[in-house]
Order: sequence, then C-alpha cells, then structure tokens
Amino acid sequence: MLDRLSRGEWEQALDFCDRSQLTLALRRVARVRMPPSIRERTDADARKNRERLAKLRASVRDQAVEVRQSALVGDDSDRLSGNCILHA
Repeated sequence: MLDRLSRGEWEQALDFCDRSQLTLALRRVARVRMPPSIRERTDADARKNRERLAKLRASVRDQAVEVRQSALVGDDSDRLSGNCILHA
C-alpha cells in the first residue's frame, strides 16, 4: 500500500504524523518505502530529535550534579528551612 502513495499522499501522511507526534514512528516502520525526499526529511527529524534528547540528558545530568553538590554543602539551617532537597 505504501508503495502506491503519491508525493501528495506522503505529504498528507507526514502532516498527520507531525500533528500526532508519530513521524518518527512512521519513519521506523516505513523508511525503506519512503520516496527519497520524504526519507531525507524524516532523517533530519530523527537527527534533530537525537540532538534534543542529548541536550535534555546533559541538562538532567547537570542538575543532578548540582543537587548532589548542594546536599553535600548544605548546613543544618538549610535542612530545617527546606532549602536543601537532598542530604547524604
């Protein structure tokens, strides 16, 4: 069925998938059947998603380090006031 889609039908399918956050799922199951231009676009989408996830992971890692460090340097007044989230 995918082999019979016109360029316009592929664009419609991508528009729907974009709105439904299904583009990467479509790419995963149909990439080999996509026309080159559609494949290139979804490859770019996947690359951008990997970059976003890498930034998110780095941010979470940085925040975890900050929380651990603040737990190690927090004094008793921080604990009593609730300013320090974690204490070792």
